[in-house]
Amino acid sequence: MFMTRVLLFCAAFCLWCASAFPQVSDSLTYPEVRVEAYRIANAVGTQQTITDSALLLQNQHRDLAALLQLQGNVQVRSYGPGGIATFSMRGTTAGHTQVAWMGIPINDPMLGVSDLGAMPLNGLGGIRLLSGAAAMPHHSGGIGGTIELLEHSPRVQNGITAFASGEWGSFGAYAAAAKVQLRKNRWWANTSFNYHEAQNDFEYADLGKLNHPTRTMEHAQMQLLGISQAIGYAINKSNSLALHVRFSETDRLLPATMLMASTKETLWDRDIWLALRYKRAGAKSLLEATSAYIQGNQEYYGNDDYRYPYQYLASKNIVRYSHQLGRKLEVKTGVDVNIENAISDTAYAHTAAWRCWQALFVSLSYTPKPWLKSQVLVREDVINGVFSPVQALGGLEVDALKWLQLSANVSRNFRAPSLNDLYWTPGGNRDLKNETGFSFETGMRFYKRWNKFNFDVNATYFRTEVDNWILWTPGAGSVWSPQNMRKVLAQGVELQLQLGATMRKVQVALHTEYDFTQSTVTQSITPSDEAVGKQLIYTPVHSAKGHVSVQWKGLVGMYGLQYTGQRYTSSDNLSRLPAFHVSWISASYRLPIQKHALQLGGAIDNLFNQQYQAIAWRPMPGRAFRVTLSYTFSS
Repeated sequence: MFMTRVLLFCAAFCLWCASAFPQVSDSLTYPEVRVEAYRIANAVGTQQTITDSALLLQNQHRDLAALLQLQGNVQVRSYGPGGIATFSMRGTTAGHTQVAWMGIPINDPMLGVSDLGAMPLNGLGGIRLLSGAAAMPHHSGGIGGTIELLEHSPRVQNGITAFASGEWGSFGAYAAAAKVQLRKNRWWANTSFNYHEAQNDFEYADLGKLNHPTRTMEHAQMQLLGISQAIGYAINKSNSLALHVRFSETDRLLPATMLMASTKETLWDRDIWLALRYKRAGAKSLLEATSAYIQGNQEYYGNDDYRYPYQYLASKNIVRYSHQLGRKLEVKTGVDVNIENAISDTAYAHTAAWRCWQALFVSLSYTPKPWLKSQVLVREDVINGVFSPVQALGGLEVDALKWLQLSANVSRNFRAPSLNDLYWTPGGNRDLKNETGFSFETGMRFYKRWNKFNFDVNATYFRTEVDNWILWTPGAGSVWSPQNMRKVLAQGVELQLQLGATMRKVQVALHTEYDFTQSTVTQSITPSDEAVGKQLIYTPVHSAKGHVSVQWKGLVGMYGLQYTGQRYTSSDNLSRLPAFHVSWISASYRLPIQKHALQLGGAIDNLFNQQYQAIAWRPMPGRAFRVTLSYTFSS
């Protein structure tokens, strides 16, 4: 019944959007899907990565966690398929990273993190990874980095494009997706829908029992629904207005670990994001203003049969202005005005927690020569009337040769405690200090393009020191409370390689990433802290990802591999999880028929049926199959 109501609602919504636009000429062809022009302006001397569009298309029915496990210098910590999933970058934790949408940071203000397993991919045209201080010209808090969710760009030409697909897979999984894109002169609209359901009843070896018997995963069903709508209007050549809305709902049964006999835990999430954006583009200036409303609801049912609900509301408003002073100098400035409110009967003892956050930044970019670019930025945040540590950034990029670029960046950032850190009852600590991060990175990029071959190699060294590291520890009466406990040093090397070649009608592409990360506790306020000098838990020293694709006419084949080194599960590094590697393979064929196109695809995840754990005592699924059928119409 739930699925029937969802499908009827989406069908009616798409028909309403189509009826709102007059019929247009059928002589236009469907333009290539492009990422919307709006992006966070990354800092000079920093690194960014955009996920492969072919991977996004292949995993369009899944969540953000599933996609980032395949590409990007990101560590995803997943509790299982469709389950809770967080991420970290450059040896930090999930709390030191941000997720941004329409330029708005959308981390849960109560937890201070984002659950990637509750974020469907519908309506997104790409995922952009901003490493380290790359997003500092736009927001604070992302000491490790930022994931930017990029909306689909509107159609350039008048017309309509409709897309529908279905997917069936192992372990009781099936999914459906639909998308409609419309354009009529100055008006445009994008509508998308996604539904994914799975039983997740895979078999695994129970390492928590004697002789490791084979068991079937129970109590792991999940449902994920995503709906997005965007409507825009070009007022004239310089001014435009757009409204973006995203709705998602996730209902999950949380399975027991190998050390538990059974569980009754469930988790329900609902998120609503709404953003109104105004843009004015002048000959030498650009003004962008975005006002957003963010709402999150969650209900957790524990084994004690008690319901733990909470809700957070946020009003986030940003203004960005840039002006070109001559050909060499550009000035950018911005203002943020945010209000966050959280309500939880259990966490905050029926008392709402509020946070008012304002920020101002000024950036100066200087390009004296076409091969030389520099940037200086200063930012100040004020939280509940208290000034945060001043943030600053300096970056440099030099095109030393036609095929060699050198870059460097130094920055000072901070992370504010989450609302749970401050107000949790009992145990919250309102005297917590902000975590401060001092970062440095330098990189080299080698790139060369010929008619039928190109390569791009990027090597980056990074070093980040985080002081006043917040950690929850047991206190008087066994009540856990957060304290500014440690100082952590994260440093390492990131390597990225991209190759492309065209041989007659065959196109071959290779994408690979490797991370070497040392993230250790260097100081602690506790003299006997056994974590000092040890690697942070769930932070592998070595990790790598890669995939290769081969395309011939409408036929595409892909093979990928993910490697994760051993991870420590205790702060004294005495307990660990072994390294694992997982492979996948996929193939698809697209058949165009005038204005229509059919595409049939299939994929095998965990090709060699590896038994592994991303989180201790939580098994991951073995070999799984997926079949996808899609239809596209364009006029």
